[in-house]
Amino acid sequence: MSMQKPFALKKYFSIGRVFRNEAVGWTHLVEFHQIEGLVCDRGLTLCDLIGVLHDFYSHLGMTNLKFKPAYNPYTEPNKEIFSYHEGFKKWVEVGNSGMLQPIGLPENVYSVGPFP
Repeated sequence: MSMQKPFALKKYFSIGRVFRNEAVGWTHLVEFHQIEGLVCDRGLTLCDLIGVLHDFYSHLGMTNLKFKPAYNPYTEPNKEIFSYHEGFKKWVEVGNSGMLQPIGLPENVYSVGPFP
C-alpha cells in the first residue's frame, strides 16, 4: 500500500448574485442569488454529498427531497435536486450537484459539490 500524503479537510462556499440571459417565467427571474459549496476530503462518496444536501435543505425547511440523474460537464455523477412544493402541489427543482473529477488531487481525495 502506498503512503498517502497528509491532507486536511477543505470546505469552500460562495454566495452571490447571478444574471441569467433568458426570458422571465413563472418559475424564475433573470436575476437570482446562488450558493456554491465544495467539500474536499479523503474517501468522499455520492452518499456523503446527498447527506450534506439533505442537511442543508432541511435548514431551509425543505425536507421532502428527491434526486434525479443529470448531466453537467464538470461533475460525474450528477444529481438534480427537487423539493415538493405544497403550494404548487408539484416537485420544483432547487439545485444541482455532483462529484468533481479528482484530477490534480492527492490519491483518494474527492470533492463533492457544487451545491446546492
